[in-house]
Amino acid sequence: MHVANKFVAARNCSVPLLFVETPDVAATMAVLSAKLDTSDFSVPVFAWDAVRGLVAVSVSAQAWAMSEPEGSAEGVAKVTKSPVEALKKCGLLPGGAVVFFCYLGRLLDNPVTLTALWLLRDVYKADQRMLVGLAPSFSVPEEIRHDVVLISEEYPDDSQLSEIAHQELSAAEQDIGAIHDKAAQVERAVVALRGSSAYGAEQAIALSMSCEGIDFAELWEGKRKEISQIDGLSLDKPDLSFDDIGGLESIKRYLTGLAHGPNRPRVVVRIEEIEKSLAGSGSHGDSSGVSQDMLATILTAMEDNGWGGLIALGPGGSGKSLLCKAAGATFEVPSLTMDLGAMRDKHVGESGRKIRQALAVLKAIGQSDVFFIASCNDLSAISAPLKRRFYHGLFFFDIPSTDELLAIWAVNLVRYGFEASGAHEYLGQSVGWTGAEVRNCCRIAQSLSISPAEAAVYIVPVSKSDPQDLEDLRNLAHGRFLSASDFGIYQHPNKKEVTRTAKNRNYRIKEAG
Repeated sequence: MHVANKFVAARNCSVPLLFVETPDVAATMAVLSAKLDTSDFSVPVFAWDAVRGLVAVSVSAQAWAMSEPEGSAEGVAKVTKSPVEALKKCGLLPGGAVVFFCYLGRLLDNPVTLTALWLLRDVYKADQRMLVGLAPSFSVPEEIRHDVVLISEEYPDDSQLSEIAHQELSAAEQDIGAIHDKAAQVERAVVALRGSSAYGAEQAIALSMSCEGIDFAELWEGKRKEISQIDGLSLDKPDLSFDDIGGLESIKRYLTGLAHGPNRPRVVVRIEEIEKSLAGSGSHGDSSGVSQDMLATILTAMEDNGWGGLIALGPGGSGKSLLCKAAGATFEVPSLTMDLGAMRDKHVGESGRKIRQALAVLKAIGQSDVFFIASCNDLSAISAPLKRRFYHGLFFFDIPSTDELLAIWAVNLVRYGFEASGAHEYLGQSVGWTGAEVRNCCRIAQSLSISPAEAAVYIVPVSKSDPQDLEDLRNLAHGRFLSASDFGIYQHPNKKEVTRTAKNRNYRIKEAG
């Protein structure tokens, strides 16, 4: 049911407090107002925001404002810029009144504001008055959770975005003439505009219009800036593909198969070091409840929307992030980074608001086809329910084999201005290196105008600096997780297996066979 129909149904049922989550507060307020008869004295309609205060919208509302002790609509607005004063004044509004409260979600942490809102419930219920709170997202406090009705305005779907793009291009044709391949431009614009509000989509197309129609590079740049305004979300630049990654053939083949399958993802979401972002989400962890709430929200969204993904486990620099960035280009869909740390706040409600807003955008872009790739260096903070949501599996990224190192050297030598034919020359110096260490060596060589062989002295590989952690990860993955490089279950390169002694519960390594 469309949000306008839900609004009408709530009003018919005399719902006193209605919260509406919407990406475009102004547009939604206009749509809901259109459902009310504001042409005469039948419905007094008001609106409040922190700058203008309480404003009379309809004729009957203006007449009420003129009868108040303040003496005019301007007088009422002046004394109600405080949300608490405005809510107190709302208690005096005439029967049947509707008041739209803009960005109410930001005010619910204040206990005085919360109490003033709660006091309206029974008096509004008595004579079909209604307060409609509008905000991009709400985290409803426990104190009023059972006193309000919460509904959501969805982001525009593909058909609505198509109509917006068509209208903007048709308007532009009046100035620049007929646009070549108009239908194809509309189709491409819909992909770029998913996750935008209706107003945002209109502005994005208008600002990216050229003499030949839509400038899609400009449109995507505008999209990148819009996404960056949402806490914890950013749009990656599609400047990497699997051709830029040496090795990791198993997981590249798996993802390529998904890209050509019937359930091809519409957006790839990268979560870096998920174990750190959700640290403390266990029963004996974060006492504030923030981590637990974030985890519960993610699990619910993945379950309800049918979202899946995979977990990439391995030492730093083993190619996990590189693969995530390149996956979007493989699927030919947007690739987003979701920074859960940036969504954390000392208040559970604020953290919940941020993550729910981000998840709403992901749903608008990907619908039921959102694909997560979560990287981690440690599995101890990853709960069993979270692992189950990543049903495409857990892949282990080991340090590269000799053949993989050769491919990685070839890719990075070319990238940083060296001859790819020199890859064999550097293999002996880079035994035990990760792909990131090969890249850093080439980068240093370019910066210092020296050869990669000379730059190698500045590289301390993780296999030397932290050998025990690497060994522990290999032992953990052996025979249990999928290999990102070789097809099938990961096997320790030294063919060792891990057993646990019943006596002391410590890990013991023994030679297999």
